[in-house]
Amino acid sequence: IKLYLAKLNHSQLSEDEKERSSELATIAHSLETTADAIGTGLVEQARLLNAEHLTFSEDGLKDVEDFHDRVLSNAHLALNVLMTGAPDPARQLLRAKEKVRTAEQTLQEKHLERLRSGLKESFETSRMHQESLRILKNVNAGFAIIGYRIAARSGDLLSTRLSKKPKTGQ
Repeated sequence: IKLYLAKLNHSQLSEDEKERSSELATIAHSLETTADAIGTGLVEQARLLNAEHLTFSEDGLKDVEDFHDRVLSNAHLALNVLMTGAPDPARQLLRAKEKVRTAEQTLQEKHLERLRSGLKESFETSRMHQESLRILKNVNAGFAIIGYRIAARSGDLLSTRLSKKPKTGQ
């Protein structure tokens, strides 16, 4: 996609076409990075589990599977946003990204609770479990990039996530 976009004669494109071309190049790069995270990161985690004959705890496996399902659902939504350019699904996608970020933090805490309780499987697979969640969160963020430009165009995107009010005494 990026090669095709680079071959376009930009002097003959309208400003909207130039902006869309830039947007598609950014999305293509993000999706390539996301594919690499899946192809190297998640596959490597699965390979390690298999090579070391390890399994996640029952709760840990359920957490990873449910989180994966959530990320997959968001990937489907992202592809819909890419095809339609509709602002409502773009907003939904960006809200879903934040929910995934919060869910990942919650799942990391649940994992730590299993470690504190002394669950053997959680100790054996701790690094792989945490890394799998982190990779899935990053995959989700890679797909969410698709919604940002659409949300910006519709006026739904803030310029920053920083608080406008500085905290005092810190």
